[in-house]
Amino acid sequence: SPELRADKEIVLEAVKRYGGALEFASMRLKGDREVVLAAVSNYGEWLQYASEFLQADKEIVLKAIETFGPCLQFVSQGVVRRQRRRSESSQTGRRSLAVGQRRA
Repeated sequence: SPELRADKEIVLEAVKRYGGALEFASMRLKGDREVVLAAVSNYGEWLQYASEFLQADKEIVLKAIETFGPCLQFVSQGVVRRQRRRSESSQTGRRSLAVGQRRA
């Protein structure tokens, strides 16, 4: 029932026993850090049912990876884009530094 899916105490106990129960939690609880952390501590694949905001939470993502490495496919796309930009920026910076060193 919608009432049970929105009851934090019940959902928290459910995801501690079986993280996949997160799929049936209310949207509010899919965005609750404590509930999602309990679910992904069980098995990282359950990250797919977390809110997009929590799919971008570093602690939650790291905990999910500990239990299921391929869960990276569920990480918020915003996190993936930011990480790519950082990586590209650092590579560009290294290339510029290397070019400058050759000229010196």
